Amino acid sequence: MKNELPDDIEQLKAMLRQQQARLRQYASQVAGYEQEIERLKAQLDKLRRMLFGQSSEKKRHKLENQIRQAEKRLSELENRLNTARSYLEDAAAVTESPEASHLPESPVADSPVAARRKSSRKPLPAELPRETHRLLPAETACPACGGELKVMGETISEQLEIINSAFKVIETVRPKLACSRCDVIVQAPLPPKPIERSYASPGLLARILVSKYCEHIPL
Repeated sequence: MKNELPDDIEQLKAMLRQQQARLRQYASQVAGYEQEIERLKAQLDKLRRMLFGQSSEKKRHKLENQIRQAEKRLSELENRLNTARSYLEDAAAVTESPEASHLPESPVADSPVAARRKSSRKPLPAELPRETHRLLPAETACPACGGELKVMGETISEQLEIINSAFKVIETVRPKLACSRCDVIVQAPLPPKPIERSYASPGLLARILVSKYCEHIPL
């Protein structure tokens, strides 16, 4: 049965704002889980190194308990992350339409999958207006040895945004900083995306959903 939708434009705008807020909420959850998972993985690596070099039976037992607790928490967070990603994919399923699929995929930077797909990616048009955000890592000194960090490069990712039915590109620049004493490299984490490997921003996805399901405008 077809849903009854309001004819009032203000009500439709309110529905659009609700959808945007929902997508941002899911994206925020995904980002939070990803950051906590990375923190736990680093903690586990540290505990395992400590366990490997520990000769005291009492301390080994304590470290083993800490490792088990961290592994349990990591498993729980990974399950929650998968659920949150599933919500995002369901909310943005409209982008699977033939027209929406013309948006080029944007692999996660610095991953093996990204390296394999780089040759087939189509860049966003250079003539579109751009808004650049620079994200610096939280570390001001090397987290391993305290040495000075120097810029060694940067990673640039793009999202396609729509403002008052006009497109613009949100460009996120993340400098890579390398320690001058050791081989440690730090970089700010990539902001969450509603759909991995997609250029579409939360605002664009929300606009597509409202256009298709509320305003019944063909895509």
